[in-house]
Amino acid sequence: TRKLIPDGFYEELDYEEREYVKLCNLFESYAREYKALVKLVSYFNAKVTFLHFHLFDGLNHLYLGYLYKDFPYYSEEMYEKTMAIMRAGWKLVDKFIGRLLKVVPDDTLIVIVSDHGAIPTWRVVSLRKPLIEAGLMVYKKEGDKYVIDLSKTKAYIYYEPPYVWVNLEGREEGGIVKQSEYEEVRDEIIEVLKSAKDPDTGERIVEFVSRKEEDVHLSKSERLADTIGDVTYYLKPPYQFWDGDVSVLFSGEVKKEEYEGSMVKPARKIFGTHAYYLPTTEFGEFTIRGIFIMAGPGIIKGEELKEPIHLADIVPTIAYLMGLPKQADGNVLQKILT
Repeated sequence: TRKLIPDGFYEELDYEEREYVKLCNLFESYAREYKALVKLVSYFNAKVTFLHFHLFDGLNHLYLGYLYKDFPYYSEEMYEKTMAIMRAGWKLVDKFIGRLLKVVPDDTLIVIVSDHGAIPTWRVVSLRKPLIEAGLMVYKKEGDKYVIDLSKTKAYIYYEPPYVWVNLEGREEGGIVKQSEYEEVRDEIIEVLKSAKDPDTGERIVEFVSRKEEDVHLSKSERLADTIGDVTYYLKPPYQFWDGDVSVLFSGEVKKEEYEGSMVKPARKIFGTHAYYLPTTEFGEFTIRGIFIMAGPGIIKGEELKEPIHLADIVPTIAYLMGLPKQADGNVLQKILT
């Protein structure tokens, strides 16, 4: 029987990769990972293989702001250092793809896609604060933290994804908002989020907020899905929710510093994000849009799509090329097919 992991699975770094590590220690684990992923592809004779490589998400979160000239911590020195790091990242990804192409048959369909881009950000915001002040969210103090009191809370905000749920009676366990009050509470949530402003600049923090069924940025099926919050919202750049501490994304508990502190504070660690913005967001030269490349049997060589596509279009297109029936949202990208 074949062993699950072959001998010599993990390779040592080559000279170029060791130089990358001197720029940023993230490169050490990712250089080993991409070689391991290539070996996995060559080791298993699979019909379909999905690989995920997370390098640029990490680089964007930590460094992207230094490439933006209006970034409050911008300097020529940090710009050059960050460009060197980003170039090393692209070279590592290029090596990954190059080695991958060498181990797959020539007639393999190749799809390279990023689920998002990223924009520079540097202002950390608590949207729980205005909801608390409006009496929509209620917390009780327990030691050095505040814990949500759902018996008095009318709305519960998520940060990832950016939704607000009404604590609706009959739907939520212990829900307190009657159906007759549902639209009134949604109106109040929308008004509170629309009115949220940075206390230091007076700038609005939320770019867009609406009832989920009126959110044109969602697909028609998403607007009615039970998994979507009652109200959807999108931040304006350069605002973000987290600064490296994932626990702040959870609204069940709030630390004393947030509850008793300012609604907005400067970021100290995370300077690029992506999850909270309109899909069309552009900020300077940066965008939330992702990258999409498809090559292989049935694909027109050199075709460039001028109009935007959606992540939901990728699976139906792959299924079509494999002769499988369409069983998902999204459209087949006919313009790139032979």
